Amino acid sequence: MKILLSPAKSIKLDIQAENPLNTLPVFLSESEKLVKKLKQLKPTDIKILMKVSDDIAELNYKRFNQWHLPFTPEN
Repeated sequence: MKILLSPAKSIKLDIQAENPLNTLPVFLSESEKLVKKLKQLKPTDIKILMKVSDDIAELNYKRFNQWHLPFTPEN
């Protein structure tokens, strides 16, 4: 089974949600493999793959390259 998640077309970055019960994603190892491959893409490749604007492609390019383990409340 393959599941694809569509990126948001607009994102509100100024919202701060507090959650005292931090958890780890269920599919963390799969996410790590996927992000490893996505880190190899250029913003133009991400734009075509995800069918998003230049700005969103650049934003996701930066996010993929900043993604790392272990997860903390700061990242």
